[in-house]
Amino acid sequence: MEEVTMNRRAMLAMVASIAGSASCLADPVELSAFVALPRPEPTLQVRYGEAPSQAIDLFLPSGSGPHPVAILIHGGCWSATTAGREQVRHLGAELTQRGIAAWSIGYRRANEPGGGYPGTFQDVSVAIDRLRVEAPAHGLDLSRTVVVGHSAGGHLALWVSARSALPTTSPVHAPSPFAPRAVIRA
Repeated sequence: MEEVTMNRRAMLAMVASIAGSASCLADPVELSAFVALPRPEPTLQVRYGEAPSQAIDLFLPSGSGPHPVAILIHGGCWSATTAGREQVRHLGAELTQRGIAAWSIGYRRANEPGGGYPGTFQDVSVAIDRLRVEAPAHGLDLSRTVVVGHSAGGHLALWVSARSALPTTSPVHAPSPFAPRAVIRA
């Protein structure tokens, strides 16, 4: 598992490179410009629980695939007072323009019922492992995956890369967890 730390400028280029697509560049943006970015709706949403935050936004590129996959984990200070997976919808739409599918997961945050430990980690685990079930129907190439996490999502992205080492007695253990090819934390 490769861990890469970088600024936002290089993130799209790294995702494209790891996922097997051509490289790209993105200039840094001011916070006001970031907040003003359009947030396109995903191709579809996949629910994996009852809470509103327990859903996945799937952005699909044109064509039947197989498409490399960027698994996006949003930040937000572990708090439901900030945007969830909606905050990275612009990135999901941008990745599809480069032939990369985006699997953008939501999760219960620390101040949501069932969130915190172990709920947040269980949500992330279920959402990422669900990728195996959905991949064939959507032409996703699971051999070309990268997890991209921002802020709190960066912590979770690193945790995802180490899930296979969890003891079976852990409340966040998952048998045979999905392992991404690389992790980017921004």
